[in-house]
Amino acid sequence: MRSCACCRASTAQGPSPNSTGRWESDDFLRSALPRRTAMPRSLEDVIQEHIDADKTQLPIFDGTGARVQEILSGDDFEVAEIEELISSDPALTTGVLRMANSSVFGGLEKVAGVHQAIVRLGARQVANLVLMIGVKKQVQIQDPGLHQLVSELWRHSVSAAVGAEWLARRLKRADLASEAFVAGLLHDVGKLFLLRVVDDIQATDKKFRPEHSLVFEMLDSWHTSHGKTLIEKWNLPDDYGRVVALHHADEYEDDDTLLLLVRLVDATCHRLGIGLNADTSIDPAASAEAHLLRVNPVLAAELEIHVEDALNVA
Repeated sequence: MRSCACCRASTAQGPSPNSTGRWESDDFLRSALPRRTAMPRSLEDVIQEHIDADKTQLPIFDGTGARVQEILSGDDFEVAEIEELISSDPALTTGVLRMANSSVFGGLEKVAGVHQAIVRLGARQVANLVLMIGVKKQVQIQDPGLHQLVSELWRHSVSAAVGAEWLARRLKRADLASEAFVAGLLHDVGKLFLLRVVDDIQATDKKFRPEHSLVFEMLDSWHTSHGKTLIEKWNLPDDYGRVVALHHADEYEDDDTLLLLVRLVDATCHRLGIGLNADTSIDPAASAEAHLLRVNPVLAAELEIHVEDALNVA
């Protein structure tokens, strides 16, 4: 059994802003959710009935994103076809170029078009950016309080994606870099889905206003199982489902590098106050994950810098 810095973080206080702009306690975010009287039925019952009825849909890709992934799934693909698909969607083009020109993705010279972005970043990296843009589009929330939670979760997801990819490359595991990005991006997708469910129910049932403490408890307790179910529904590789299911688990395989990368970066995000479960007492460099990956304190400090830089594209 391994010591899990991420698990300790999941039971910690969530984020609220301090003078530096970081989130170090959950008072602000918790207060963003309306305080209401308890529901006659349990929150668990209401949420589960809604999910069982398949009333909330969270498609990972829109039409363009799905087609890009389909093209890349083949061994032989034409870059020009990917370029044409992305260029046909103005919002997607704008998003890809914004990220390609950011310091996070090594933009030293300005990229003016999709073709240049693909040349600089590679087709698979651009496809990951398309994925990121698509997921963000699908997690829009109407309720102001819930929207605040989703915004902070999104910051955490993007930072985890960028951090996991960077760490994979830094550890000379470039073969895992693209997978690490996707795994980091999706590891908490269960939380995003559950917040969408709550938002959808509130939109149709004005009496449904669960206590904010119950919402936080639900997110912590259910997000791994529902996240894994989403990965399966989307027909994504089993590796991603495993990461989603086990990124807080006490027991895991010592040689599961993809999972170790995400767990370590997840803990780093919590240490920095990025996400809903800030815990500045965490020392990722002293964790079992860092030991197994051979991440020393210097490299852990470098990782923190890259994780914080990722907020520029969140």
